[in-house]
This record gives sequence, structure tokens and C-alpha cells, in this order.
Amino acid sequence: MSPADEAKQRRPDRKPSSSMLLSAWRTLAAGRKPTVQSPTLSATDSSLSVPAASDTLSLEYSKSDLNDDEPPTLPTSHSSDPQLVNIAGAPPELKRYLVQLDSRMQLPARIQAAGKICGFLSTFPVKEVLPIWAIGHDLRFEESVEASHAGFSLLDSCIRAAELTTTSRALFWESIFNYPRDDNVDMRLQAAIDLTQNGRNIECTETQIAAFISEILNTSFTNANDYRKKNAKSYGESTSFEEEGLASAFKFAIEVIKFNTISLKDSDFKQIIGQIHNVCSKTTTWVDLDNSLDTISHIATFTNVTPRTFEPCIELLCGVYRQVSTVRNKCWTVIKRVLESNLRSAALEHIFDILIKRSELQDITVQGSFAILRRLMENDGQEGLPNVSLASLMSPINTALQRPGKYKLELEVLKLYRSVLDKPMLRKRLFEDTDWMYFRESLLQCHKVLQKQTESKREDNSRHAEALRLFNGIIQDISSGFDELNVIHQDEAAALFFTLGDSLSDSAASTLLDYFSTRPFLVPADMDVYQKYWKHLTMNFAHETSRPASLRKKAYERMIARFDQVQFLPTSSVEEFIFTILENFHTESDLVVLELLAAFATKVLNSAHRDALFETVMVKVKEAIFRRAQATGTSPTARRPSVSPIPKLKTSDPSACRIVVRHVIRLFLKVMNESAHHAEQLYLLILEVTQDGKLDADARICALKLFFRLRSTGEHRIYVAPISESETIAAVLCRTLDTANWGSADTGVIEPQETRTVSTGSAQVTKSKAVNVKRPVPPLWFYPGPKGLPQEPSKIPSLVLYSAPPRVIVPGQKYTVLKVSLWLEAVLGLLQQPVDVFDWEIYSYVLVHLGAQLKNHTLFTQAIPHIKMLRNVLCDQIRTQNFHAPPGHSSLRKADVAICLFHVLTMIISYNTFFAKSEHDDMVRSFISGLGSWDGTSKWCIHALSICCHELPLSIARTLDSILAKMAQIITQPQIAIHILEFLCGVARLPELYKNFREEDYKMVFGISFRYLQYVRDGREREVKKQEEESLKRASIQSSKAKRHSDSARESKKQATDPELRNKSRDDDLPQYVYALAYHVITFWFMALKLRDRPGYVPWIGRNLMYSDDSGDEVVEEQGMVTLDMIERVAFTDRDETAEQTDFSKPIDGEVSERTWIVGMSLVTIKTAGRTGLSAITRRRPSSTRYSIYRPLLTKPARHQVPVTNGLEADVFYTSSYIGVLPEDVMQDMYSSLSLAAAPALLKEVPVPLPANDDRIQRALKGFDLNSTVDGHKIGVIYVGENQTQETEILKNDSGSAAYADFISQLGTLVRLKGATLNTQGLDRVGDFDGKYAYCWRDRATEVVFHVTTMMPTDMEKDPDCLIRKKSHIGNDFVSIIWNDSGQDFKFDTFPSQFNYVYIVITPEVRTSFVDQRLSTDDSTTHPPVDDLSPHNPVQNPAGKLFYKVQVQSRADFPAISPAAETKMISASSLAPFIRLLALNASFFSLVWKEREGGEHVSPWRNRLREIKRLRERYTNETSIPNARSPTPQQTLGVGTLNPSAAGVNRQSQRGSFMSGLT
Repeated sequence: MSPADEAKQRRPDRKPSSSMLLSAWRTLAAGRKPTVQSPTLSATDSSLSVPAASDTLSLEYSKSDLNDDEPPTLPTSHSSDPQLVNIAGAPPELKRYLVQLDSRMQLPARIQAAGKICGFLSTFPVKEVLPIWAIGHDLRFEESVEASHAGFSLLDSCIRAAELTTTSRALFWESIFNYPRDDNVDMRLQAAIDLTQNGRNIECTETQIAAFISEILNTSFTNANDYRKKNAKSYGESTSFEEEGLASAFKFAIEVIKFNTISLKDSDFKQIIGQIHNVCSKTTTWVDLDNSLDTISHIATFTNVTPRTFEPCIELLCGVYRQVSTVRNKCWTVIKRVLESNLRSAALEHIFDILIKRSELQDITVQGSFAILRRLMENDGQEGLPNVSLASLMSPINTALQRPGKYKLELEVLKLYRSVLDKPMLRKRLFEDTDWMYFRESLLQCHKVLQKQTESKREDNSRHAEALRLFNGIIQDISSGFDELNVIHQDEAAALFFTLGDSLSDSAASTLLDYFSTRPFLVPADMDVYQKYWKHLTMNFAHETSRPASLRKKAYERMIARFDQVQFLPTSSVEEFIFTILENFHTESDLVVLELLAAFATKVLNSAHRDALFETVMVKVKEAIFRRAQATGTSPTARRPSVSPIPKLKTSDPSACRIVVRHVIRLFLKVMNESAHHAEQLYLLILEVTQDGKLDADARICALKLFFRLRSTGEHRIYVAPISESETIAAVLCRTLDTANWGSADTGVIEPQETRTVSTGSAQVTKSKAVNVKRPVPPLWFYPGPKGLPQEPSKIPSLVLYSAPPRVIVPGQKYTVLKVSLWLEAVLGLLQQPVDVFDWEIYSYVLVHLGAQLKNHTLFTQAIPHIKMLRNVLCDQIRTQNFHAPPGHSSLRKADVAICLFHVLTMIISYNTFFAKSEHDDMVRSFISGLGSWDGTSKWCIHALSICCHELPLSIARTLDSILAKMAQIITQPQIAIHILEFLCGVARLPELYKNFREEDYKMVFGISFRYLQYVRDGREREVKKQEEESLKRASIQSSKAKRHSDSARESKKQATDPELRNKSRDDDLPQYVYALAYHVITFWFMALKLRDRPGYVPWIGRNLMYSDDSGDEVVEEQGMVTLDMIERVAFTDRDETAEQTDFSKPIDGEVSERTWIVGMSLVTIKTAGRTGLSAITRRRPSSTRYSIYRPLLTKPARHQVPVTNGLEADVFYTSSYIGVLPEDVMQDMYSSLSLAAAPALLKEVPVPLPANDDRIQRALKGFDLNSTVDGHKIGVIYVGENQTQETEILKNDSGSAAYADFISQLGTLVRLKGATLNTQGLDRVGDFDGKYAYCWRDRATEVVFHVTTMMPTDMEKDPDCLIRKKSHIGNDFVSIIWNDSGQDFKFDTFPSQFNYVYIVITPEVRTSFVDQRLSTDDSTTHPPVDDLSPHNPVQNPAGKLFYKVQVQSRADFPAISPAAETKMISASSLAPFIRLLALNASFFSLVWKEREGGEHVSPWRNRLREIKRLRERYTNETSIPNARSPTPQQTLGVGTLNPSAAGVNRQSQRGSFMSGLT
């Protein structure tokens, strides 16, 4: 308790109330009669008397007369009667109230008098106030609150009223200071404030002012604190009277301190500081702390207090800074002022002492000192503050940690170190400058305390957890920055890590191991230390399974890293070292460690020069694979790693078996070019893995990845392909990134637990109950996968592994012929897995990848019997549908498996030379069975049958009628129609396939096209009707704004038929192409008919090309019109190629006149020599232009005939200028409908003559003749040489291989470019700039010019990059044929161009160098009969029966529509026609594709038809031929009756013979 507290007596708390005083005054004013009592003066007041009025008050007390022991007394006058007091400046009424104020009066009267007198004092300039105070001073001591308030009010009024002398100040201070009670503290404070002029003048109060301030602070705080407790207020809700009083007390103290620093003694400051400390220790609100901090701030700023006295302030600041966050910033400001004052050094020293004397102070104070020092350190001397370095802080921290204390300083120390490590500058200082001895010891001390806390389990869990986290983080940071440390610090850090032992984190332990690995004692030269260290490393790190995997891995790595040095030790020591590491290889369960052990085992195998060591380690490896499977049993969950449903495409953790198998495969990839024996042993081991159904599925798939990438060169050298070429077929089973549906089937519903089980031959998913769970189980593999093989295979084929005995054997070279037949046996076993051991992941992987491997014929040179067996199995499974179905969780169908089987069987077609004819037929029948049998298989089977047309023509010819029957049933399937029609177009160009066709067979072909055309028309009509109905509905809903129904219908029809109004997408262009294909089929197959049979088909075809429009009229589409024109043209002739003869007449024949008519949908131009009638007739029709000569057999007139002597021509009858025959005469002879006897209705269909000698007509005819009568195409042909990948080096090739030269010679006919009359598609025909020759090909409807880059000249001076001529042609070709001899995959972007849509890539089925190709052409092989095949009697394809891989690559936005979109195998003999057909189809589609934005592609025939229509519309008044019936049965649907309108032609004139007119 403070001195002020001891001097005062406690009394019940009574709240001062000004309202009570006013109430008393109101009572007195109401006339309440006071009770007069004799005043009783206390002993204190006995000496006071009231001076007489005539007396002059003389107060002669000086300051020196006043002391602490005896308070001064008021002077007395001769008389104590208040009536005698006479005060200058006072009003007359004062005397009356002084009498009333007398102590002998009743208390209410005195209170009233005091109030009146206070009013007088504030109003009148009263000079003498001491007499007044002498009479009323005892009111202060009354028990009544009103009386005591009146007394202090009188005191304060007296102080304010007069100019105080020293004596009066002393007397009034005595009245203020010596008050025995603790009430009225606010009035006492106010009086003191007024007396000292708000603390600025403490004259006469110097000795007691500190005690007064202490007393007032204590009392005010007690009152405020009691009020807060009573009213539950805290946190600065300073709205009460008591709290305002406390605030005023602090302000008064601050003012006194600020203005009286010289007058106050050190003891005074000590007393004030003590009371401030008392307030801060008891307060519950930050407002008190804030006022206290202000007071301390002024003490530090304005006084010269001694450091010893100020130490409590330092401790207080430390405590407040640490504990009260609300005023922390304010506290820091005060601390800064202290550190900027003359107390700077002493204050900082004391802060350090607080930390060091940890056990002698409160915990909060210690915490605060540490926090302040930490902030000073982080502040780094800025803002003028002392610079506390990290080094200077380390020793006190270490000392403090070693002292006992209630508060656990370790957490704060760890926070400091965490902060230092997080700030780059402080981290740098720690790592470079700081002595790490204290740093290490402090961390160890923290760790020691944390361990005790962990053992006792009595500490706060959250704080303990935080401390552990910080400690581990610090160790982690030291570990991560270990390399930044100098050697001395590294030694200290290593000592720290080593001492921590088991508590060391994984990364720190790894750092420690790295540190030890660089020390000299780890070298085998010092065997004792070496063995001791490795014994410790092995026992405590490597073999200890409780250790983290990373630490064990690091320990194993340290041992394995020394293996190269250990190999030079004695053999026994080496083997002991090896088997010590591999001791737990077969039981190791940690996958990370197992990975390392497997890598070490394969390293030992690779370096084993002794077969005994190789065999011994191989036993260890087999145990690690197969004994592990036996240990886990054969339960379904043991056969595959657990896979949980995941929303993204990712693979699960690999199984232990898979890890070992991957390393074995990696070793095989390495030794296959080094050791034949080791490679063969590894080959057999991996093969065993593929067949063992007890192993984990992912391990078997890993082995399958290797085997399915095995390939063989032309010299039978084994190599491993970098990719398996199976993306398309993998997409069928949803095993690619783009098609995987199991990664996006999330419905948003929480899934139940799922487990994969294998019970009845298929993987199933067992689920707990959930709603709408659609997320399937992700597969174990996908194409191409994150990494197909453990490492990239060598690009160089093996020199020691062969698929068959090499033709040339190097002397002394050891080689092995791999038993590929064993691999095919394994494949056959996987394809025929029994239901009880069936695994979908294995089965699907085989289905996807087998076909790509079968393309490599040389790999299976010695496995032909197994190829035959594989064919038998596939055909049997397809025929009987006895193959496995996908599991339910895969979302696949059995049809998807059938597609894969058909794909494999398609690849086997290329082995047809080894099969009997019956086997050929069996394969074709299998493909036929896939047409329409399963959903999705039709396309694949049609593509396979396209290959069979070239490779198995006899079998196709025998079954073509069955094929057509199946296709007729499925032609209306939109996704299949394109493939059927392309197939029919290709067959039409192979006459050997249908040479035995009958009429019904041909009609079936035409019927397929007709049915498709009708299907499309019906679909259009349905779409139009649907849109009409929708329009009508909208019109009925919005009748006030809608158009008429007919207008809406027409608008809907326009939207359905106008190509500009349709949305364009990639698939929107397919119908246009397929629709045109249907007409192409009709065209090509009609021309394929025998000449004598064609007329019989004409009416039937004509009827089927017509259909009824909306109005019921029978019309023919524009494409149908040109098709009918072609039919009419070739119906009776195959010799329709004619040429114009410009000099057909001689001068003697007379003058030539010319006239042109529009006859139906054709133009007939007749040039006639007027004297003889000799005429040149040109018939221009949509599909052709035909030239002919007409000569009338004129003779001389009869002798009795009268000569023509009259008329205008009589004079020139016998001269050469006489015109006796006009073109019209020839025309009317050839078109009998001009006869006057003809029916009038036909006069409307007479030929329309065009104006004679009209330049516009001549220009129109010349423009018309520019339209070709055939479809023109340009196809690029590019040769890619060995190892060529860049555009420039490829285009520089001016020659290719012999096979390439033979191929291009079969593409077409060699044509001399200079002077050529055909359309060379941009090739120069004048100066041989694009070469002298080009290959061209043409039939009666199509013409192709091949832009062969090797036939174009290469100008290395003017065009070294071949961009001017070669690239200008190739870059504008929609389709290019690539002959790829590079040995690498061709990349689509090799030739950058916006017009290159399609590349048809031809690749030899085996990798063969140029030299090997030359050797192979000189090597003749005798082959045994097909029926005499066995593993001991291998065969190759007959000489010349080379095969090539053909794949159509298209631009990303281009549809994959070709039968070779998935790679196909084609023999050399069938290569050119097959490639030409692919190129033609792709080029035609590219023309359609090119125009997809601007409209539709218009063929030359249709363009010629449109030109004729335009001429007709211009020179006739009729816009269309009327729907009139034919007047005679002989009227035909010839060219003369074709409707010029876009709607088509009238079917009412189709009766009778289909041919008439100008034919």
C-alpha cells in the first residue's frame, strides 16, 4: 500500500451527486424552517475564529513557517462573531450569509449559505477570502455529501476569487491535502488544479505534490475500478463520472511533471511511478494503460530521473508491450522516447538484465523485454534507435534459457529465430557473422525443454505444438541453407543435427548424410572408420523400417554410391556388400526404397562380368517379383494396386512388382546392344511376367509395354519403337486423353467407397449406397501414358538380338535370335483367357497394341505358324462372338472390343501370302459379319474390305454380292454412308472384282446410291416440315406481329435449304461431300457397265434420280441433271473424245456462216459453208464438248430443173460467194420438232437461237470452253530421305529410292509438259521451269496431275531453299503424298502452309538403310510352300511382295474420313492404285472443305450447266420450261428437256425412250 493509502481511512463508497446538493438548496428555498443548533467545532477547528469587521486581516505566515508536521492555522480576530467580518469588494448580503454559514447554524442553512457565497465570489471582486474560508472550512468534514460538496465548492470558489499570496496558497493547499477521507476526490483534484494553475505553479506544494498525486491516482482508480466491476464495464468505456475523474488525475500528474521537473525530487518520481505501476497492475481497461504510458513518456522526456528510479517504468513498459496488444503501438512509441532520452543506455541495459534475470521477474516482463529486444534487432538501428545485433542477443538468450522460470521462454526464442530466418538480411547475418555456439546451444536447450514437455504431457497442447512446429521449421531452414554456411558453421550445424538424433527431420537427416558423405573418413582407405560408419548407416537408417523412406533412401544411396569403389575389394567382400544391401529386397514394402534397391540390383546385373554373379542376382530379382506375389496371395485386391475414384486423369501409385519390373526393362533396353546372353535372360524373365496371372496387373502391363514395342529392321535386327502407334484404336476403348470418359463423369454427388474386384472374369465395382454416382474407376493405363517405357530406347537397332538369323554374319560376333514365337504364344493365351482369370486391363492393352506390332513383318519371320493360329483365333471369336465383354464400370460395349479384333485382323491381311485361299475367304467373311452386326464396327470392316479389294481380290470377287447386300441395309446410317460410297467408288476402278456381275448386282450398287439420296431428301423434307410447324406455333402465339403462315413456311424452308443460313462446323461439310459421292458412284458404275447393257439402265436411273417437290412436281437436282447428261453422253459410246477442226472447209465450199442455239440444257454451234453445206457442229453440254462434221451429199440439179435466176441471189448463183445453205438448214434437219406439222405445245420447246455475229455470244462461248469437262485435281508427291526432318533438305531431293521411283511410275503416265494441252495445274508448259515431265492420270470424269518434287529442278543459286518453285506448288496442294524413308515419324507441320489439308504418308514396313535396300534387291530367297510352315522352316514374303504402312494425316480441324486414317498395310503391287484412290477422295473433299465458309463446291459439270442456264435466261422470255405433257410418246427426257430452273426438270416428259435429240 502506498503512503497515501496508509494515511487515509476507508469509508463506504458514496457516489458524489450534484443533484442531491441542488435538491437541498431547493428545499431551503421553499421556506423549510431550519433547526438551530449550537455549532460543535472539532479539535481541528478550535483555533479558528472570525475576525472583526474593522480589523484588517494580516497573514504573516511565510513558506518557511510551513512544515509537514504542523499544519498552519487560520488567524483569529478579536471577535468570532460573523457579523463583525467586513470584507472588501463583497456585497452587503454577504454578512447575512456569513452568519448563516457559521458552524452554530443548522446544516441545511449552512449549505444554502455556502452556495450563495460561492455565487458572490464568482460575481463580485472579493479581495479577502480567508475570513470566509475560516467560517465555512469545517463543511468539508461533514458526513452529509451535500455539506462536504458545499465545503469543497466554497474552497474552490475562494481559490478562484482572489489573487493568492504565499500564505493563502499554503493555507488552501493544507485544506486540500489534509483531508482524512477518500471521497470528494474529484473536488479536491479540481481545487488543486485551480490552486496550481493546472499544475504549472506548485509553489507551497512541492513537498507534498507527489504524495497528493499518488493519493489522488490511487483513490480515483479505486473508485473507477469499483464502478467498472459494479456495472460490468471495461475496455475503455469511459463514460462514468469516476472514469473521468481518473483521467483528470492522470492529466494533472502529466502537467505537474511537464512544468515542474526542477522542483520535483527523485523520490517524488519514485512515488508517482510506484502508483502508476500499481494502477497498471490492477486495471482492466486499456484507457488506464494509455494514460499511464503518457505519464511515463513525460517522465522520460521532461525529467532527469535517475536510471535506478526509472527501472520500474522499463519493467512496466516490457509487460505492457508484451501483454496488451491494444496499446502496443503506443507503448512502442514511449519506448522509443525512452531510448531517445538520456536514459538510453541505462534503459537498454536494464532490458537486457530483465531477460538475463529471468527467474527474478514476472513472466510477462521477461516476455516483453525479449519482444522489445527482438524488435530493436529487426529495426536494425533505424529511426535513431539503438542497434541490437543478433550476435549481442544470442548470449543473453542462451543465459536466459538456462535459468528456471515459470514462463517457457523457448517459444518466444523459437519465434525470434523463425523471424530471423524469414528475413533475408537477418538470415544472411546469421549465416555469415553470428557465432553459432550460442545459437546451437540455445536450440538444444529449447529441444530439451520440448522433450520434457512431451514426456510430461502437462503443457498447453496448442503452445507446445506451435513450439514443435517452429523448431522443426528452423531445423528445416538450416538444412535447406546448409550449403550457404561456411565450414565452421557447417560443423556446428552438423553437431546440432547429430545431437538431435531421432528427433531430426527427414530433410535435416538427409543434409547430415550429405555432410558425412563428403568427409574423408568415408573413403574405403580407412577401413576401420569406413566399416564403423557404414554399420551405423545400415543398421540405424537403411534397414530400419521405422525410419522415413527418404532417410532410408538416402542411406542406401550413400552405400550404393560407394559400390564402384567396393568392386575393387576382394570378391567375398564385394558379394557381402551386395547381399547386405539386397538382404530385404524381396520383403521391402516401401516403394521409394524398393525403387532404389531395384535400381541397384539391375546395376549389379549390368556390371556382372561373371555369369555366376549374374545368375545369383537374377535369383534375387525373381524373388522380388514372384515371391512377393505369392506372399500377397491370389486375392483380387492383390493383383492390382488399389485405385480410388478421382476426378482427374492420373495414375495410381505403382505396385511393388511393377517397380522391379520397370528396372528389369530398363536393364534390358541397355544390354540389348551389349550382351546377347544377358538380354535373352531378361527377355525370358519379362515374358514370364506377362503370363503370370498372380502378379499385379500394372506390373504385367509394364512388361507388355516393352513387348508391344519390339520391332525388327529389314536385316532382322531388334529395336524398340519409341511409341506403339495405337492412338486411334486406343480412342475406341476411351484410353486417350481426349476420349477418356472416366475422368469427367463427375455428377457432383459425393461418391461412396469403391473397390476393384475380379470375381467372375471381369472387373467390377462394389459401391455403397449413393445417389447418382456416375464416376467410373480410372484405368491402369492410357495411351500414350505419362511415360511409356522407363527410359527412351536407343535409336540404333541391336547388334546382338535378331528376329531371324542375319544374312551377313560378322566373324566373332555373338548374337541371339529371340524366340518371338514365345511372345505370340503369350498373346494368344491373353486373348483366350479363361473367365476365372480374365483381367480387363491386360486384355484391353493387348487389343489396342497388337495390331500396330503386326505391321512389322520381319519381327515375326520365324513365327508364321503362330500368325496363322492368331488368324484362326480371331476369325473364330468374331464368328462365334466368343470374346470377352468390357466390365460394367468401363462404360464400354462389346462392340468396342469387336472393333479392336477387326483392327488386328485387318493387320493380318498383309500376311495373306502365308494363308490358303480358304483362309482368305474366312477373313473376308469375318469382315462381312461386322457390317451392321455391332454398333460401330461397320466403318472398320468397310475399311478392311477396301484393303481386301487390293490384297484379296479373288475372295472379294466371290463375296462382293454379299457385301453389297449388307451395305444396302446400312446405307441410311449417316456415319456409315460416306465409307460405303467411298468403297463403291474404289471398287468401280477395279473391274476384276465385278467382271462376273449380273444385272441385279449392278442394280444393287445403283440402288445403294438411290436409297441414300432418297434418305437425304426425306430428311430435308422432315426438317422443312419441322421448321414450318415451329413457325406456325410462333405465329399463333404472336399473331399481332407474325407474318402470314405461308411466308413463315417459306422463310423456314429457306433457312433449311439456303447454305448461307446454315451454321458451319467441321461435320456440316460431310453431307455435301457424301451427297456428291452418291452421284459419283452412279457415274463411275454406269461407265463400268458394258456398252451394250447401258441403254437398258438409262430409264431406270432417270426415274430414280427424280423426286417430288413440295408442290408435287417431279424434279431433278442440279447434280442429278449433270449426271443424267453424262449418262446420255456415254450410253451408246466409249469413244466420245473429239477435237475441234478449225479448217474444216475450203474456199470452194463457200463462205462460212455461224449460228448458236440453246437446245434444252446444251449449246449447239453450227458453222456452215454456204455453197456446199459442209458444217462443223459443236455440242456443248454440261459433261462434255463434242465436235463433229456434217456434209450434205449435194448433187447437181436435174437438167430439166429451172435454174435459180430470180431473186436477189440470181446474179451470184454460180459464184463462190453464193450462200445457198444456212446453219439453220442443218439445224432443222437435226431437230425435227421445228416441223410445221408438230404439235403447238412443242413450239415452246424449240431451240432458242442466239444472236448472230454478236461479240457477247462469242465471249460467252469462249468463257464456257474454259470450264473443263473433267474434275481436275493436283496432288503433291514428296520424297523424304533417310534421317531427313527439315523442309529445306527434303525439298532439295532430286531423286529417291528405287521403290519410290517404281511407285510414282505407277501413279500415272509420264507427260511432256512443254506444249501440253491438258491443264497441268500450275506446272509451267513453256520453259520447263517446273521440269520437263510430270505424271498425270485421267479417266472419263477425273484428271489428276502429280506435283512430284524430285522431278522439279533445284536451283541452288537462285532458290537454295526451294521456295520459289517447289514450295509454291506443294504449299498450295490440298493433298500431298509423302514417301517417308526417313526412319522417323512424319510430322504434319513439316511443310507449313494454310492449304495443306491432308498428307498421305507411305512408310516401308521395316526400317532399312539405303545400302540394305540395295542388298535386299539383289538377294533372292527361295520360299517353301505355304502348307509346309513350321518354326524350323521360316519363310518371308515372296520376292517383290513388299509391304508399306499407309496413313492419312489431316489437319487438326479436318475430319478423319479416310479408310487409312488408321494405319493400313498395303503391298507394293497394290500401293499406287490404292494411294491414288485415297488422294482423289481427299482432294475432292478438300475442294468441298475449302468452300465451307463461302458456300458449296461447284464441279466443272455443274458450272457448265449454270452457264447454259444463264444464257437461256438472258435470251428467252421463259424462265422455265412449262409442265406440259409430251405431245407424242416419242418425246424424251433428253438434253433438250432439262429444266433450266434450279428446281429441276419435269418428269412428265420422261415416257418412252430416254435418248433422243442431238445424239
